[in-house]
Amino acid sequence: MRIATWNLQRPKAGHPKNAGRLAKIAEVDADIWILTETDESVGLNETHYSASTELSPRKKPRPTEACATIWSRWPTSDPIPTYDRGEAVCVEVMHPERKLIVYGCIIPWDGYRGPDGNSPKWHEHYRFIQGYAQDWLRLTQEYPDHEIVIGGDFNQNRDGVPYYGTETGRQLLTDALNAARLACVTEENFVKIGKLQKKHLIDHICVRKSSVNRVTAVEPWDPNGLSDHRGVCIELV
Repeated sequence: MRIATWNLQRPKAGHPKNAGRLAKIAEVDADIWILTETDESVGLNETHYSASTELSPRKKPRPTEACATIWSRWPTSDPIPTYDRGEAVCVEVMHPERKLIVYGCIIPWDGYRGPDGNSPKWHEHYRFIQGYAQDWLRLTQEYPDHEIVIGGDFNQNRDGVPYYGTETGRQLLTDALNAARLACVTEENFVKIGKLQKKHLIDHICVRKSSVNRVTAVEPWDPNGLSDHRGVCIELV
């Protein structure tokens, strides 16, 4: 099974980059996608089922936009409630061999000032991690026999390089994952090993700790002008 996430930088219908975005999505050929800052104009309607976040007021969205959309080759349930339905979406995926819970989200960037516009830098990033942590713990407890996949734009690199994010934020996320017995499998320094050029990965995928040894490949890619984020795909046996 191939699972991928990519922030598309708020595409608009008819934008000339959309053809390239769709071509890259087809090339990666993931069974499950978690697309963030996405739009209905970049979709997989012919091959995948979908579920999206509700409209978030954070960036004055267009009606066709979503902070996160999950696309699955297999049927999905109705959305499962999340801490913030404008920033996170969760569904059960009906894989014929083992069902999955897939949770796609954005952890806000440092400049988001909160609903009232007064939050200090990074405050909302920390608040959302703590809110999502409650979701993740609940999901792992309520669905003990399901695979759990958490992914999206985390707005922090986790490869030991001072690139983007704070140590406080990284530790909060580490603690949240540990509490739910989840592990981030996209923490390698892909710039150092030559899989990415210059900019580090801040979009991530997490699975149950018990499933880490079943992740057989992790492949990031540079956006080549199609987005301001790098994407990443894992293979889960």
